Amino acid sequence: MTVNITARKVLTVTRVSTTLYSSQTCVASMMQQDKNSHNSAAMSWDEITCLIDRVNERLSLVLINLAGTTNEVRGHSCPSCGFNINRDHIVLWTRQHGLGKTGIAVRTVRVWSWDSPNTCLWRQVSLWAGVIGTPRLQTPHRQRSRQSSASAQKPHPHRRYASGWVGGRVHLRWIAACHVLRQRDFPLAERWRVFAHRLALVSMNHDESRALYDRALAVSPGGVNSSVRATQPYPFFIERGDGAAVIDADGNRYIDYVMGYGPLLFGHDQPERVQAAIQSQAADGPMYGAPTRIEVEHAEFVARHVPSVEMTRFVNSGTEATVSAVRLARGYTDRDKIVVMKGGYHGAQESTLVEGTLQDTEPSTPGIPDVFAEYTIPVAFNDFETIETVFEDYGEDIAAILTEPILANNGIVLPVDGYLEHLRELTANHGALLIFDEVITGFRVGGLQCAQGKFGVTPDITTFGKIIGGGFPVGAIGGDADIIEHFTPSGEVFQSGTFSGHPVTMAAGHASLQYAAENNVYDHVNQLGERLREGIADILADQAPNYLVVGTDSMFKTIFTKRRASSQEADVCQGGCRQRESCARYTECPKTGSDVGQAETERWERIFWQEMKDRGIFLTANQFESQFVSYSHTEKDIKKTLEVYKEAI
Repeated sequence: MTVNITARKVLTVTRVSTTLYSSQTCVASMMQQDKNSHNSAAMSWDEITCLIDRVNERLSLVLINLAGTTNEVRGHSCPSCGFNINRDHIVLWTRQHGLGKTGIAVRTVRVWSWDSPNTCLWRQVSLWAGVIGTPRLQTPHRQRSRQSSASAQKPHPHRRYASGWVGGRVHLRWIAACHVLRQRDFPLAERWRVFAHRLALVSMNHDESRALYDRALAVSPGGVNSSVRATQPYPFFIERGDGAAVIDADGNRYIDYVMGYGPLLFGHDQPERVQAAIQSQAADGPMYGAPTRIEVEHAEFVARHVPSVEMTRFVNSGTEATVSAVRLARGYTDRDKIVVMKGGYHGAQESTLVEGTLQDTEPSTPGIPDVFAEYTIPVAFNDFETIETVFEDYGEDIAAILTEPILANNGIVLPVDGYLEHLRELTANHGALLIFDEVITGFRVGGLQCAQGKFGVTPDITTFGKIIGGGFPVGAIGGDADIIEHFTPSGEVFQSGTFSGHPVTMAAGHASLQYAAENNVYDHVNQLGERLREGIADILADQAPNYLVVGTDSMFKTIFTKRRASSQEADVCQGGCRQRESCARYTECPKTGSDVGQAETERWERIFWQEMKDRGIFLTANQFESQFVSYSHTEKDIKKTLEVYKEAI
């Protein structure tokens, strides 16, 4: 089959070098048609998705009805531009760095009529669309006739026929790209820009990740080893890290802001000094079941920099650290009740997986006896009145308040002015302990002094994880020597662990913190974090003024709040919510974990996160988890992220 196209112009879409063998006049006219005159019979996204799911995974032919009337006309020419439709075969030849020599072939089944003699609408088209991964796709003027091509007559063993045409695997990105062109509510130039960007993503597939997930489902519950990794529709599997980016099993590259959920202060490329320390320690032997010099040196470093720490007990995870801290507080005070903040997270432990009100608490997950809830009191973060009531009623029974200085697992909720100081005063007056869970904020917020140094509040006990181990499994409990010495063997509160103080982890953590202390690591990551938050805030002001940016230092997040903002608001925090009372949005800025829970959490996970991922930006997959900037990120990464953010929001 040949192609007879008498177009006088060739339209080239910049950035992806996409050449459309049709008339610029036709396309421009088509795009400028009033949407009210468009008789759309297009399939919905749900219908397309269901149709794709019903056909063969790899070799599917999907009829995409972009629009439609019932008035078919063939063999006519557009009087405006001379576009002659005497064959039902159009080829779009595309080359771009992400596609290589892969071609995108679109073959029309029907071309519907135009409405007037002077305007080629070219808008009602039913297509069989497919992505054909072959470098031998030819331009129209070099195409051989299908009738004369012997190879074209031989059916491929893995392809199906439909309406006389052999097609390849349909790619959802191509569907999305075509869909953009029909959105007549947006300017023509903007639609072409988004079309070009989406077209460039056609090469991003997740076949290998899907296959790995299929295998994982057979051997791991839910196919994952941590519930937060169970993204929709299935997670992409990481092959390796590269600086500020990760590359998945299919070769797709993403700028990474998950950073292992916090521990990767330097990104995926450790400084040479840190790598050398890790390799040297690993070469000396993995572990010994006996004390080592490096764990002493690491504990000394922590004690020199963190205000609350005189002694440290190293463990193996953040959960183990908070479990041990709660046990220590109960043993030290000889009391049983623990106060926790609603929306805070302290690992998978029985004492803190509790929800409810003061009068009615219960475990938040099956598998925990109800009796645990009797000894845990959940209160709202930043609630002065309720915490005072709790201590008035139960003050003599409360062993400790356990809280994150910033709710870093719940959209990054900062304390209001004076709240942490109020907790410090209450616990001191009632003989209870104040425990700061700095597993996330430790050595990220506030630099080497951690969040307690930033806010100027010194707790009795601090729990650590993540960065203190340089990216290796770790946890730690630090604090006043009189309290920490109640751990066995110097005290009576039992705590032990075979891998505690693991020498490779200690070497990684110690070298990492030393490097951060001697170089401008925190200045770099904090400046980039501020630049990113301010850029997102500017985008939201233009496109989604009801949404909020939160975060501090090298942490950031966007909260999809439902509140309708006034366009007159001028006095707002540009670099993320600061809980500043003079801010015009102070009352809307999240104060508790439930404030974040009332946001559009489904929109984040099912729409926004997917759009960012498809554009090469890896964010945490739900509305609650924090995102992080690393030492490997650059201004170029921030600029690209903001460009993608603007498209996806």
